[in-house]
Amino acid sequence: MVGMVGDRFSLAIPGIFMVCSEWWAFELISLLSGYFILGLPISIFTAFKLGYGLQDLWFGETVCSIAICIILIIVMWRADWQRQLEECKNK
Repeated sequence: MVGMVGDRFSLAIPGIFMVCSEWWAFELISLLSGYFILGLPISIFTAFKLGYGLQDLWFGETVCSIAICIILIIVMWRADWQRQLEECKNK
């Protein structure tokens, strides 16, 4: 259940980042690096090294989704939304 919540947020928040023109590269780098640097090694370690098998292959993806979600929420929280609104008005 926790993985589903993190996964939904990590899919919804990048939509917000794609609208903001200067953030799309950060969003892309955070997703790719999160899944390939954090999620994949954790999945391989828990599934094969610890011997849990394929049933725990999703553990790394869950950890990665939650980590990406937390990072993107922090970035959104600190954003200057008034400036973003002005940029959208000028387009």
